[in-house]
Amino acid sequence: MAEGTAHSPKTATRAESGTIVASVLAAVVLLASFFAWRGVLELPLFGWDAYPLIASARVHGLGDVGKVFTSELMDGRYPLGDFYRPLVQLSFALDRALWGVEPWGYHVTDLVIWSATSLAVFLLARTLFGPRAHVAALFAGLFFALHPLGWEVLPAPARRADLLAVCFGVAAFACVPGATSKSRVRAVCAALFAWLAFASKESGVIVAPLLALFYALSRAEGSFVARAKAGLGFALPALVLWGGFLAARFAVLGGLGGGARVRLAGALDEMHETMARAAAGLFPPFGTDVTAHAADLATVIAIVALVGAAVALSHTRGAPNLAERRPLTGLLVWASLLIFLTGIAGDKRAWYALPFLPIVALMVGYVAEHGLALQRRGSKIGGSALVGLAALVLAYPARSGGLFRPTPDSLVVGAREINDFLARFDVQVRMARVGQTVTVEALRPELVYVANERERRLALHTDYSVRAYAELMYPQSKLRVERNGSTPPAPAAADELVVLLSLQAPSK
Repeated sequence: MAEGTAHSPKTATRAESGTIVASVLAAVVLLASFFAWRGVLELPLFGWDAYPLIASARVHGLGDVGKVFTSELMDGRYPLGDFYRPLVQLSFALDRALWGVEPWGYHVTDLVIWSATSLAVFLLARTLFGPRAHVAALFAGLFFALHPLGWEVLPAPARRADLLAVCFGVAAFACVPGATSKSRVRAVCAALFAWLAFASKESGVIVAPLLALFYALSRAEGSFVARAKAGLGFALPALVLWGGFLAARFAVLGGLGGGARVRLAGALDEMHETMARAAAGLFPPFGTDVTAHAADLATVIAIVALVGAAVALSHTRGAPNLAERRPLTGLLVWASLLIFLTGIAGDKRAWYALPFLPIVALMVGYVAEHGLALQRRGSKIGGSALVGLAALVLAYPARSGGLFRPTPDSLVVGAREINDFLARFDVQVRMARVGQTVTVEALRPELVYVANERERRLALHTDYSVRAYAELMYPQSKLRVERNGSTPPAPAAADELVVLLSLQAPSK
């Protein structure tokens, strides 16, 4: 991490120039992020939990804000577990106040968060590798901003929980000061961001402990014990808030809560599968529904060749000293904790690779910056190999993201099915009279398709999604939405309308 220098006119001029360069590069990252994912704004809301989250988010005054922090996620509507994510609930409440139920408004919010996370990754690269590590920051920020995991996260507002947790976690780590910087204000900011990460999703639980590690690694001098004590001191405000949030979660849920598939033993049993799935999501085309081309195979072969060359050549001259390797230690521990947490969750979702994305992005930035450093130290071949490797790794996922590829066919088909279903539903409800039972040909819960010879599933909406939609669109009507099953539903009362969903079986 960066160390301070004595102030002088020359140093001040250099610092001012570096600030201007960093500001320009940060603007490039933000613009690239917005431009790459602007197509998402035209999509409907995907995901089973989108409308239930909106329906359960009601803030009409300050009193309602307090209720958000004392309520279970989605008012307990989620059928597969008990969760406490007040920041997610609050963000949907604000969206509902601003946009009503207009899908583009929720996508705007998610796009802003995605871009903010890209900027946070940019800033963290400068924190870890130094304020003049402009190439590392640019590569890391762009790798995150353009990555095709955006196709998995941005169309489904319910996945905002994952995105917020990553955004605030990265922002917390970016607050860790350099070796000679004052840390009191930064410690408070880091604690606040750590709390916000935990209040967004359970994966944020690791942020506060990791703050201690990153701070200890940032200290250039002192024994291991002294640096560990300093790290704990810096992270103390975050750890206090961490404990308070755990107590609040326990009080609201009557326990720790969590998903139905959570199991501690699974963390170790499924570690290899967790890593494999994360790698598949991080390095397309394996994690997206983009057709694999011969060019993709050629790129993979080139990357493997460059990795071997870079590893062999980078040790010839000017290898990094121990201090320069300390940030890599932090990234490794961060990744290890995420693997453990993902294994505990027991769920296997494509977007669960998102928390690993900043780590890979920072590694790409480090490789590029280290390659330039090797070139400056005289190792031209080894440095060029590393810079080439970073450039290829950056170009590889970017080709599958929103910057160079149109919206995937699966999202286009899914959007059409969602819009058609909601139109059918609205027509039936508006034409029916109270006391009636009407049947609507329902939306299949998932779009099942094959991409790169692997079966993939895209969540559309299910019965509890439709109930929430009906609640939002027809607040003055008494609507009962039922699934068409083996048992006929109870007849409609005189003052209600029953909508029977004739669900289709998922098909490929």
